[in-house]
Amino acid sequence: MDSGDGLTVVVGAATPSRLSAEMMNRDEFTRMEIHRHYGVVAPKKGWVPTPTYLLRRSAIFDALKGRPPGHVLEVGCSAGALLHDLADRGYSGVGVELSGKARSIAREVLAGDERFSIEASVPDGPAESFDLLTAFEVLEHIEDDAGALASWLELVKPGGQILISVPAHRRRWNVTDVLVGHHRRYDRADVEGLLRGAGLRIDKVWTIGWPASWFVERARILAKTIQVRAAGVDVEAIARGDSVRTQQSGIDRSLEMRFFHLYSNPMGCLLLRGAARFQRRFYDTDLGISYLAVATKPGQQ
Repeated sequence: MDSGDGLTVVVGAATPSRLSAEMMNRDEFTRMEIHRHYGVVAPKKGWVPTPTYLLRRSAIFDALKGRPPGHVLEVGCSAGALLHDLADRGYSGVGVELSGKARSIAREVLAGDERFSIEASVPDGPAESFDLLTAFEVLEHIEDDAGALASWLELVKPGGQILISVPAHRRRWNVTDVLVGHHRRYDRADVEGLLRGAGLRIDKVWTIGWPASWFVERARILAKTIQVRAAGVDVEAIARGDSVRTQQSGIDRSLEMRFFHLYSNPMGCLLLRGAARFQRRFYDTDLGISYLAVATKPGQQ
């Protein structure tokens, strides 16, 4: 049951039900665990959710409230954690992930659920077969973002919904953008222009994560700056949109693995759940570190 903060997993039939404290019994799931508030975690495979992902996850659930489940295409599904959550809410669909390591984890996460498949590329068809298209922190990795979005929309039914998120504010371009393979960050006008240019009706554009994710982002920038300096890496020499870095971006959790025990313990959970509630006050501002947009493809199903 959702407690209202968007961080409580809805436990469905496919999810092992015995929860102990904040984590499921590790003997039952030796490689994957179901966190009581965060959903799928896989520390033994080197993947845990980041605090910014958890805040985004909460906002996504807010955006989906009242929407009946349907057939979903998630482009850039990473380890499949969000698809697992959507499965518990009655969805079926396809996850697309370039990273082989992430695909492997996603397939394990959704193993035994025949409603979902995990693929290495966007399916060729059939056209207009999905009720919902999602792509979270993906378009910034693609040089021709408008072309990519247009091609994905061919698979969405008329009247279908589109949810995307992208890093906010061009002026905030920093070392972490380079290291994860971004081509750009987006201002609100960029997001709205991209959606309107694709022929979509914009339902809402929120910024998410404020204020908690601002502090997380600053800490990550500091940590990465220290790391690249120690390694003697010339950030200026790294090309924007590096494809190898893009594939690593959704699966590299080396920093978060060091601190996961801090934000996954009861006090950490309490603080993050409070931050998820508090960010709602700022959805309609431009203060957050990412934009979350909801749009509709014209027509009727």
